[in-house]
Amino acid sequence: MYGNYSAHFDSQSSSGDIVQFNQFNLIYGNALATAPEGPVLDLGCGQGEWLEWMRQKGYPHLCGVDLSAEDLQIAANRGFEVHHSHVSDFLNGHENRFAMIHAKDLIEHLDKNELVELGQAALKALLPGGLFVASTFNAQAPLSSTTRYGDFTHEFGFTRSSISQWLLACGFGSVFSKGYHACPSSLKGRARKMAYWFVATVCEFVVTLRHGNSDKTSCLPDLLVVATKTPSL
Repeated sequence: MYGNYSAHFDSQSSSGDIVQFNQFNLIYGNALATAPEGPVLDLGCGQGEWLEWMRQKGYPHLCGVDLSAEDLQIAANRGFEVHHSHVSDFLNGHENRFAMIHAKDLIEHLDKNELVELGQAALKALLPGGLFVASTFNAQAPLSSTTRYGDFTHEFGFTRSSISQWLLACGFGSVFSKGYHACPSSLKGRARKMAYWFVATVCEFVVTLRHGNSDKTSCLPDLLVVATKTPSL
């Protein structure tokens, strides 16, 4: 099913690099700046859009891994080192290799056992002080089930709490997470963001009533997490 994922499931594959680069700028900001120098790996790299964005940001040592041979050929044509493999299998063969490991729209496709395997393998594959960076949909956001069940290949959904719990349990020294809403700066995009802000604020109030605490990003539609490997490991 993942051998031709972009052709059958990924609606963003035809949106073009410029649209996706703008989205990456909104999602990541300066969150990647604390990684040590060294190779960067993109898990589920697809056609290499994120790798191309990183290359334009000045990162010289970039590679990707994916199960889609069709997508990997496009990434290879961009000039990237690519590998056809399951992500955990690849990581287990590259201990202490990468300064940063990235996974966008990947972890929701794994079950719990696979997630633990991925987290532990990513930790081993990182250099001391290296970063594991992932983005996924926020299971605590309003109508998140539309995303959760809108793709047949989705297995799991995270909240800010559970995504931190997962990575800390896998051995990462520190975990930062936040919700985000990466709307474009167009008039339509700004209108969407304002309208959703109202909905999310109501949702945060309900969560606070239920659990006693919440924050300003806990109900936004997507999640970004940055986990750091303890330098001594």
